[in-house]
Amino acid sequence: MEFEIKALNILSDDVVDFVRSSFRDYSIEKIKDDGGITPYHFVARNDMGILGVISGKLFYGSLQIKHLIVSKASRGRSIGTKLLEQALGFGYDNNCRLATVETLSFQALDFYKKNGFKEDFARDDYGLGLSLHYLSKKL
Repeated sequence: MEFEIKALNILSDDVVDFVRSSFRDYSIEKIKDDGGITPYHFVARNDMGILGVISGKLFYGSLQIKHLIVSKASRGRSIGTKLLEQALGFGYDNNCRLATVETLSFQALDFYKKNGFKEDFARDDYGLGLSLHYLSKKL
């Protein structure tokens, strides 16, 4: 069988559909459950534009946080905390038992700890002396 491998900067709809359906089908085959994957996105904005975004997915009874970003000009105004609270509430309302996030040592480690997340473990030896931290919070 001939094939080629291509690098993509952006996933096309057919690739996203392939990944989702393949993951779902494999999960159903192995554990008789598709994980109930539900993406979520919450955006804080005003008439000046986007102030911040939190996004991730509900996944096997947990709320996974993939991105939490607040614009530089909007930091220090509790926007990140309010976005986080919105996402955690969404997870709770959807019967999630756990929220999870990973963050590099220079990013938001202290922010998540201040908001009740506990560090599960850290993986050292990333470039520039960085560590990747895995955190969770019971909902």
